[in-house]
Amino acid sequence: MKHIIKNFKIVAIALLALGVSSCDEILDDDLTDFGTGPNFVGFSAASVTAPFAVGAEPQTYEYNVPIFLDGPSAEFESGEIVVTFELDPASTAQQGLNYDFTAGNTVTLNSSNDFSANIPVTVYTEGVSPPTVESLILNITDISTSGTSTPVVANEKSESTTVNLSYICETDLSGDYLMNSGVRDGRVQDFPVTISANDEGGWDVSNLDGGALESTGNGSLSAAGSIIVVCGEVQTQTAANYCDALGIGCITSGTWDEEAGVLTIQYNDSYFGFGDYTATYTRIE
Repeated sequence: MKHIIKNFKIVAIALLALGVSSCDEILDDDLTDFGTGPNFVGFSAASVTAPFAVGAEPQTYEYNVPIFLDGPSAEFESGEIVVTFELDPASTAQQGLNYDFTAGNTVTLNSSNDFSANIPVTVYTEGVSPPTVESLILNITDISTSGTSTPVVANEKSESTTVNLSYICETDLSGDYLMNSGVRDGRVQDFPVTISANDEGGWDVSNLDGGALESTGNGSLSAAGSIIVVCGEVQTQTAANYCDALGIGCITSGTWDEEAGVLTIQYNDSYFGFGDYTATYTRIE
């Protein structure tokens, strides 16, 4: 038995030594030098929807597409990076009709802009009949560097971005409202709500769960959220703070009556088990 135990120890030590040797070889082969890999240039989002209101008169909007440097040593970079991009042929937006690039097809990243910049795009509404969506797809095609200490490459996950130019009917939801909700048999009535425009072309609503939290005594929790209204229709991908994570007050449909100043939203709540209910927001004149 003693011989067997001794032999086992010898085999174990031999395997351990082999394992350490193998790991060293793997690290050597891959030149694993943590924190010194290339930095990456990419767009901030793979896809984004940007709403533009179409009024009776032609309008022009300025829109920015963010692009930035990221990576293991991006914060220590001090050189200059020139990024070239081009329009993807799959785009449905037409240059000169729907948009124009106001600063050419290159953008420069350096320490003065913290290696983060915007591609400025001018968007036109003349001749457009809302609602309609035109896609603007941009691809990074070239990256040139000067004085950088680390190689810079395009980020494979964000070297392309799709900007959906969403042309919507001109509308104005801003103002103070009273909300009356059917949640829990109408426990929330004449609840004050404020709606204001945001920088993304949508609308920030101070209570966007239809009174679900308020009806349970949790009104101190923020039920705010943002919506996009396209020609009188509330887009269902917008929701209140606790919808995605918990299923509280999720929008299923909605309408906006411009003349009456009434926003009607259908909700569903799965967290408290309230199911379907409707809330009506009436603007205070």
